[in-house]
Parts: sequence; C-alpha cells; structure tokens
Amino acid sequence: MSGWITTLPPGSWSLTDDVLTVTAGAGTDIFVNPLTGERKENAPRGLFEPPAGDWQFSARLRPDDAVGWSVDGDRLWLRISHVDGAFTFHASEDGRTWHLARQFALGPAGDATRVGIEVQSPAGEGCAVDFDHVVLLPGSSRG
Repeated sequence: MSGWITTLPPGSWSLTDDVLTVTAGAGTDIFVNPLTGERKENAPRGLFEPPAGDWQFSARLRPDDAVGWSVDGDRLWLRISHVDGAFTFHASEDGRTWHLARQFALGPAGDATRVGIEVQSPAGEGCAVDFDHVVLLPGSSRG
C-alpha cells in the first residue's frame, strides 16, 4: 500500500513475520467531546489516502482490551467500508461472517478522507496491538 501518511508515530512498532505490532502510550486517544467540543488527538496512527469510489479496508487485530461486546478468543477482524458515499464499520471473529457495528456519513469530505491503523489507551497504562492480514480492496461488498 503506497501513499502512507504517518500522522503521529507510535511509542514503538515492529514488523515480524507479517505481523505489525504498534504500541500506544498511556493517555493516548482520538476523541471529540460531544458536549464541550474538546479534542484529544494524540493516539499514534498511520493513515493513507484510499482509492476513489467504493473500497474496503480490513485487518485482523489482537488488542489487549476494548469496550464492546464479548469476543471468543484473542483476535478480531475489523473492517471499514466506503459505499455510495457512506461508511460502515463491521467486526468478525473469523474473517468471513461480519457483524455491523456502525453506519454513518461524514458529509462532503473531498480529499480529506484517510484510512489506516490507530492504537490508543485513553484510560490505561498503554496498549500494544498486533495487526495482520491488512488488506485494502477497491469496490464494495454489502455483506
């Protein structure tokens, strides 16, 4: 995937046997408080410009912790899709059966749309996440 735009470096990172491990320090986050508008944008991330039109970006992750539903095992697939100008987030335990987590639009983003990886630890001592099977596909799937 050429065109990577690293916007904030991690505490540490390594690439071993096609597994990218990214570490975020304590108190890192990307969050806009909906009540006050206060922004926190200090989480490490690596972003790139996706192709024009519809696309899907997915990866398998091994996080330390997350807020959400219970997951069997220690790995989870995450996918963001851009379809007909809107975005969807899906999660999967096996990389085949996907469950909708969120659907939304951002308005006319134009050239500002970026996609990639991010690691945060807003309330913890830090967090290391393993990423593998990182894939960007043009086009869309409605499943």
